[in-house]
Amino acid sequence: MTAHPSRDERMEQAWKVHELHLRGMNYRDIGKVMGFSRQTAYNRAMEANRAIVLPGVEEMRKIEDERLDLLFKALMPGISAGDPRAIEQAIKLLERRAKLHGLDRPIEITATVHEITEYDRQLAEFAREAMMRREYAKQDDAAGLVEPDGSA
Repeated sequence: MTAHPSRDERMEQAWKVHELHLRGMNYRDIGKVMGFSRQTAYNRAMEANRAIVLPGVEEMRKIEDERLDLLFKALMPGISAGDPRAIEQAIKLLERRAKLHGLDRPIEITATVHEITEYDRQLAEFAREAMMRREYAKQDDAAGLVEPDGSA
């Protein structure tokens, strides 16, 4: 089993894969050259692509938002009148805006599943009973029902 590369090593690999792909190599061949699978080569290329920041991207988003706002305003009379075509177009504009701002990206969820066995259930019941006994003992002590020597 190979050790996972550090973050810096991964990015170095990502840029190398990106460069080889730009030169026309496919991911299978890149994987062979780099010593990993085609899927890993593809994943590294996607990491490089996510790291590329286009100059002026925020300015471009702002311009696109303004265009979408103008189109949406033009659709408002039809939307208010219940025109199905205007509503459909408005939904498409909203979807476009969500994509523009990355709101439709997949959400990664990590879930841990724990199976409760009969042993777990018995242990929980035992702990619950012990806590109840301790609570009753505190109440008895507070009410003066316990003798100083500890007997009831």
